[in-house]
Amino acid sequence: QIVATRPQALAGVRRLIAGGDVISPAHLNRLLAVQPGLSFTNGYGPTENTTFTTCWVADGPTGGDPVPIGRPIAGTSVAVLDSRMRLVPIGVRGELWAGGEGVALGYAGDSAATAERFVPDPFTDQPGRRMYRTGDVASWAEDGTLLFHGRGDSQVKVRGYRVEPGAVEAELLAHPDVRLAAVVVQRDSSGNARLIAYVETHGAAASDGAGLAARLRDSLATALPAYALPTAILVRDALPLTASGKVDRRALPASSAIARSVVNAYVPAVDSLEQRLTELWGEVLNVEPVGVEDDFFELGGHSLLAAELLSQVQREFRFKLPARTLYLRPTIRELAAQITELRKEITHDVD
Repeated sequence: QIVATRPQALAGVRRLIAGGDVISPAHLNRLLAVQPGLSFTNGYGPTENTTFTTCWVADGPTGGDPVPIGRPIAGTSVAVLDSRMRLVPIGVRGELWAGGEGVALGYAGDSAATAERFVPDPFTDQPGRRMYRTGDVASWAEDGTLLFHGRGDSQVKVRGYRVEPGAVEAELLAHPDVRLAAVVVQRDSSGNARLIAYVETHGAAASDGAGLAARLRDSLATALPAYALPTAILVRDALPLTASGKVDRRALPASSAIARSVVNAYVPAVDSLEQRLTELWGEVLNVEPVGVEDDFFELGGHSLLAAELLSQVQREFRFKLPARTLYLRPTIRELAAQITELRKEITHDVD
């Protein structure tokens, strides 16, 4: 927040240490560009391993994304393990375990949680030594520093694939027009999980919310697989914050119908066929309003939703459409034209 609004307030500061949340690469680079003499330390550490576990120091702009969390501090050990408690190779994600002098005794009055999270250290012969299972996902970089990839227990399955919302947030925060970002999981009318992204922008970018949403979607598409792309990117002037300054996800509005976030202008239906198709698209995609020149996939559609939509269209209009229809004609105007043509063919055959 300080970097985004009053970076000059840090003039004269020689060393800045941050902790408690994921650091935005764009904000860090902006800070170091404005205050080139400043040394920045990114500190990582759960409360259960008081206070910091690892640290990383930047003396100049970083091209890294995410910002590294560094190496273990003196008196601390770390390990990145797979589900079978085996060390993972460089570049492979696993759960981060923390050990050493800072490991707490456990959770007061909760022996079950203590036994689950504080376990014997498998890498030492020292009696009674324990490690804390952080539940955080991390990996080793080639230079021997750790990269943080979010919480393991916040992963969600989207269309059968595991997605870490924090990884999507990190990509959004890397965009120069984004000040804050939050990616939450919502359920559509069929109970399927979908990702909704909320972003707070820098200054003038807020005046073109639809354009920014489209640019962000294009940017995400180059960095993330299709199943990890948010169904909608909602641009807001400000996101709700907790008392500690983090985004208050519980205060973000739930929405059964998401506002369209495509760059092209909204074009309404001109006849009853196009109007009915906009209603069907809106029901399947949970997006409103749907324009007749909006691309089905840019609105958040995917192969499963395409199959559902075509099934509904076929039941209502009583003729079969090829599965590839929406890939060849991804707008309502194109689909309506095809349906009109098929109707003419059916009428001609009857005659």
